[in-house]
Amino acid sequence: AAVKARVINSGQSCIAAKRFIVEAPVYQQVVDGMRERMQALRVGDPMDDETDVGPLARRDLVDDLEDQLKASVHEGARLAAGGNPVDGAGFFFQPTLLAECRPEHTAMREETFGP
Repeated sequence: AAVKARVINSGQSCIAAKRFIVEAPVYQQVVDGMRERMQALRVGDPMDDETDVGPLARRDLVDDLEDQLKASVHEGARLAAGGNPVDGAGFFFQPTLLAECRPEHTAMREETFGP
């Protein structure tokens, strides 16, 4: 349910879940489970019934998301899944999971619009 809530409308919705606070005793189990589910998502044409995650609306949103992720990793967040644009035509981005985020990290301070 958490992954589905995150990637709804390719993460381009103000109501898409963006941050999850997880208790230490189950932290790694939750991260591992979310990583597995995110890596299993199919990115592609939203008209295809097999697609889980469609494109972003514009190229600049892909660029902004990539910049936010790079900044967050540079600041100490750990990239647990995804993190890159998808090669080819369109504005597609891999479903992405950052772990070990701190309040000062870019992804925690700014709105991220992407999966």
